[in-house]
Amino acid sequence: MAVPAFLNTGFKFQELFMVADVQTILDAWVAMVTTADNPAIGWKKWYTHADFPGLIESGEYCSPSAANPVMIKPTRVSATQLSWRVRGTNLVTICTRSIVIPSTNTVTARVFAGDCHSAIDVLTWSAAAEFLLAGSLDPLPDTASSEINLVYGMGSRSGTTRDSSDYWDACWMQDGDDASPVYTTRACQFKGQSGTVRAKRTPSGSIVYRPRELFAKTRGATGTYGNYHWAGRCFQILLAPSILPSGSRVRVPIDTGVLGEFILMAGPNNASNYYIALRCA
Repeated sequence: MAVPAFLNTGFKFQELFMVADVQTILDAWVAMVTTADNPAIGWKKWYTHADFPGLIESGEYCSPSAANPVMIKPTRVSATQLSWRVRGTNLVTICTRSIVIPSTNTVTARVFAGDCHSAIDVLTWSAAAEFLLAGSLDPLPDTASSEINLVYGMGSRSGTTRDSSDYWDACWMQDGDDASPVYTTRACQFKGQSGTVRAKRTPSGSIVYRPRELFAKTRGATGTYGNYHWAGRCFQILLAPSILPSGSRVRVPIDTGVLGEFILMAGPNNASNYYIALRCA
């Protein structure tokens, strides 16, 4: 066996405590994605405006995936609000989403990044958790140059408004030839008979973890072929059933004798189904 391709990319993780200003989160994120290449752990530095001034804007960062990179431009709007804009290499804006932290207490922030993804998950303690997540998809057995736009984005807020566009199974993607990206339910869902938890455990009681797989429309397709099709798997992400505690860490076998450690994101609305579990070790 071998580690699946979508779990076999470089990644980094950092946890920040007692955060009172989103600038702390932004600084940590920028420092993370601009860390020099480290082949020993498969880490690759993200590209900046200095690397490709005709493609990447000032203040924007582009993941190092050669096949289908994701481009993120973070902005500190205020001490309590951080936003980021997500683009694909066709330079179409997938979404611009924000997190807002309380001004009355400090928070814990978890920062993730890798070849093909990045995320921020904030435990606010006095209010609902907040998050930002963006990435591209592993389309195997197809190639990354297939007829589907593979970059996705999601997050807690539009500006300062929590607009109910924060569910684990939905995100923004550019569907087919549509000029504007669409927020809709895209993730594969697994339910037992009558929507019970039977699909979340094996008969012996072991927890079942699954890839987070998304659907999108293909380019240049009409009729039946213009419907939603399987697009690919999110890199360094699994789905963990909601029978586990929000924000917890789990160790999951990803190959023979190999365990990966994942954190169940607290920010996305899981609607009592699944958590987005991001790789941290």
